[in-house]
Amino acid sequence: MRLAAFSSAAPRAHSPQTSTALRWMRASVVVALCLHLGACSTPPDFQARSVPIDNTAPWPTLLNSKQLTQITTSATSATSTVADSTGTLPARVAALRARAARLSPPVLDEAARERLRAASARQN
Repeated sequence: MRLAAFSSAAPRAHSPQTSTALRWMRASVVVALCLHLGACSTPPDFQARSVPIDNTAPWPTLLNSKQLTQITTSATSATSTVADSTGTLPARVAALRARAARLSPPVLDEAARERLRAASARQN
């Protein structure tokens, strides 16, 4: 059987039985590869814990959304206050603008863009 990528003829349509068989073969190869790769690694040591579990410790308390909002707003306001008080904000703004200027030119030059357009037109 010739591969469609290497032949100049149009690819042949497979019968439903053939396509089902191909799917099963591909799936079995993928499963075998995954099992083989999994067998190559060393098993994790589940018995050795870095910190022993304290069975007498209470369960952690969950925070509601109001408490989480208060924590995050106080943390962000403290961070912005520190940044403003140290006077680094103008320097940060200048650095971000310089970075944006470096990122703003087009990724492809015009010749590469034309080659991609031509290749796309050939495919359609």
